[in-house]
Amino acid sequence: MQKAIVYRAYNGAEIIDTRPEAEIAYENMRYAEELYAKRKQRNKPHKSFAEILSALL
Repeated sequence: MQKAIVYRAYNGAEIIDTRPEAEIAYENMRYAEELYAKRKQRNKPHKSFAEILSALL
């Protein structure tokens, strides 16, 4: 059975992706959203690359 991933665009249009790669892309998107949510829950703000570099110099 072939799986299909349905995306809803910002304008309300639905996009149906039946490629085998679509499931992998969906899993990657879900992982990125979970990682973002975990990082957002942290109280300690992340330092920018410039702040880290200036502290090392």
